[in-house]
Amino acid sequence: MYKSVNIGNIILPEFPLLLAPMEDVSDPPFRAVCKDNGADLMYTEFISSEGLIRDAMKSRQKLDVFDYEKPVGIQIFGGDEEAMAMSASNVERSRPLQRPAAWSSDCDCESTGGPPVATSRVPSADCV
Repeated sequence: MYKSVNIGNIILPEFPLLLAPMEDVSDPPFRAVCKDNGADLMYTEFISSEGLIRDAMKSRQKLDVFDYEKPVGIQIFGGDEEAMAMSASNVERSRPLQRPAAWSSDCDCESTGGPPVATSRVPSADCV
């Protein structure tokens, strides 16, 4: 007997189909095709925390998430904890239904004072 897969309050089917993030591929049109073909959970491309707090168009575009795509995981990266926390707050406003997963290039796996954000020099299973 198999159990369903839960990620926080998100309940996925017994054998969920997860779309891995791919740079310059996992944009809204690609995610729509994947959702139409059975993807249960998808992730955005990595989004620069510095780009988000500076409101850079390329970073903001990667944050475009539509209701039909949800649940969607949004991934942010950066080297400054304050910028990571600020950008995680911006990401929360897009209501992805799954908390942002984030990696910092110069921190150990830990929680910041803001929204739940995992940071790690190298992304690991412990930080997801």
